[in-house]
Amino acid sequence: MSNENWHFLINTFDVATQKSRKLMTIIAADHLAKLSAMKSDADIAKLYDRFAPLYQTFTDTYAAWLSAKGLYKGETERVQVMIDELTSVKLKQWNIKIQTVYMEGTPDYTAILPGGRSAFIVGPKESRITELKGLRDRLIKYPKLEELKNEVEAFMHSLEDARNHQQEAEQSVDQLSLQLEQARKEVAAMLYRNL
Repeated sequence: MSNENWHFLINTFDVATQKSRKLMTIIAADHLAKLSAMKSDADIAKLYDRFAPLYQTFTDTYAAWLSAKGLYKGETERVQVMIDELTSVKLKQWNIKIQTVYMEGTPDYTAILPGGRSAFIVGPKESRITELKGLRDRLIKYPKLEELKNEVEAFMHSLEDARNHQQEAEQSVDQLSLQLEQARKEVAAMLYRNL
């Protein structure tokens, strides 16, 4: 004897839309429209009344999720633009400013940039931000480079803020994904009940 569920007990709406929120939107909108067209019938009106709020919650959550995904994508791009600016422009400019006071290969140059520029070019974003903090802290000991220290600090704060906004946006997408999946399941269950 098989342990499989009788196929009539499987919610086909849930199974068919597990990987497609767009498909659930199409199916649910069609169902709502058809119920609305026939809600002069008291029995159909009851089906409509119990389905409409679930559909509204699903579509509102879906719209919020799409919006959050867009914001996250934008914030991710903002961070990447700043990282690219750091590696292609800022480091070169800062290196030149350091070398106007302390030539490359001198102990002071080595103290300011102990790993050269490579520590800022490779690695995760957080380690690059930490390297900027370290550079700022090392520059404090060199009063001749105070203007550079302020420039590094300002860029570091801008990059930190952008990274924080990106991570907040990512968290929002994650939370809305969970809510959207729950709303999709509730719509699928009600579609099946209405069937």
